[in-house]
Amino acid sequence: MTRNFILDKITALVRVVLNNEEIILAFETVASEVEGWDSLRHIVIISSIEDEFNISIDTKELIKISKVGDICDIVSQKTNA
Repeated sequence: MTRNFILDKITALVRVVLNNEEIILAFETVASEVEGWDSLRHIVIISSIEDEFNISIDTKELIKISKVGDICDIVSQKTNA
């Protein structure tokens, strides 16, 4: 699974959670740049990602997330392991 494929899937999930089909994410995007992506929605987004990719993201990994690319890296590591 490529990083770009993961980014596309995460973008689709974020669009659904935030009910906004116009959202465009990049690896460098941070949550504060996306309208509606607050702390509560962050939990829903992470949960949706875990379900979509059949992975579990632990607290240590969550703390290290500062941008969308970090999420992509975690997904990539867990799905290619």
